Amino acid sequence: MAEVLALAAAATGLWVGGTGGLAFLPYDIAYGAGDAHDGAPVATGWTSTATGWTSAVSALCLTEDGCLLIGGADTIARWSHAGVPAPRLPDPSGTPATPEPARVPAAIGPVSTFAALPDRTLLAGTLGDGVVRSSDGGRSWQRSGFGLASHEVNCLFVTADGAVLAGTAKGLHRARAGGRAWQLCPGSDGAPVAALTHLPDGKGLVAVTEDGCLLRSRDGGTHWTRSGDVPEGATALLAMHGGLVLATEGEGVHHSRDAGATWAPTPPHRALRTVHCLAVTTQAVHVGTDRGVAVSSGPGLPWQALVPATPYITSREHA
Repeated sequence: MAEVLALAAAATGLWVGGTGGLAFLPYDIAYGAGDAHDGAPVATGWTSTATGWTSAVSALCLTEDGCLLIGGADTIARWSHAGVPAPRLPDPSGTPATPEPARVPAAIGPVSTFAALPDRTLLAGTLGDGVVRSSDGGRSWQRSGFGLASHEVNCLFVTADGAVLAGTAKGLHRARAGGRAWQLCPGSDGAPVAALTHLPDGKGLVAVTEDGCLLRSRDGGTHWTRSGDVPEGATALLAMHGGLVLATEGEGVHHSRDAGATWAPTPPHRALRTVHCLAVTTQAVHVGTDRGVAVSSGPGLPWQALVPATPYITSREHA
């Protein structure tokens, strides 16, 4: 089973990226009935579609105009029309279409996250090179990390007022004007921020650190205060109906129904020990693990392990 490092939910299916490349998984196939496996049903008919992109994928993002941004170890690519109801996928009988590599700064670090701003500016966080930005739809990128206390950026989040927050190894930073200049947010100094999101009711923001702290902001991300503990090893955090969902490396998935005041583990399943990423739709939450993808209908509810019959079908297999 290929390791899944990134997810992006489209209208008709799930984009999945990881060590094996990139795949598109239609919901109507993925949610088919399956046999029992390790205590969880398996969708045995769940298969991936060839994309022609076989390099490791570490970050994915679907923009409002349907463009899929793909981040890797030292590159960024874009795939137009990837988020429309019927994605333009390659024809297995012909030459596969492939995403378009972007122009990026030399020796760019691994891409960890993306963000799309209201003015259509695109940002990418990297592990080692801070933030890079694009003003032409992702075709070219320039460094944009002035003011960052650390160039290890784990997450990006766009606030309701159009500002953007960057979670770094040395605290949270806030920027306006398209992410050109950053300021350290008071109360987050030195915190190794792993992930952040809004509360389900929209009345505040929460961030989690790699060493198990919860930070909270009530003014749109300008100021932060420590507000409790979370399981250590956080990798991703999302809000959905019913509460907050937290992914960790080694401690599985946890959920909170009280805005982060308390946390409870999900029903145990050995496939959910190491979780790298989350993606939420209106009806479900998906997790990417070191063994594949699993889905649940809500925080604290049982997980269905989706095990592809063919985890990644690459262009070479159709040659």
